[in-house]
Amino acid sequence: MAAFGSRVGTSAATISRVANNTVTARMSLVKRIYEETGGQVTPNDLAGLYCKTPCHVRKSDIDGRWQEINESDTFDEQ
Repeated sequence: MAAFGSRVGTSAATISRVANNTVTARMSLVKRIYEETGGQVTPNDLAGLYCKTPCHVRKSDIDGRWQEINESDTFDEQ
């Protein structure tokens, strides 16, 4: 955790607090975490919002046409 914290410009203690939802990360840190993880950790992850289905997946409607998943109904707080 110390190495990761160093790569994003903060301490291991801060990374631990953010990961455990003890503190809310500033947007600048959220952006650095997102960039360092190649998008694997998103701002939604750090805010406690999770997709019920993969957010980047499209679903087919009844007619077989593809449409974007309506993000307003795909998130669930955990």
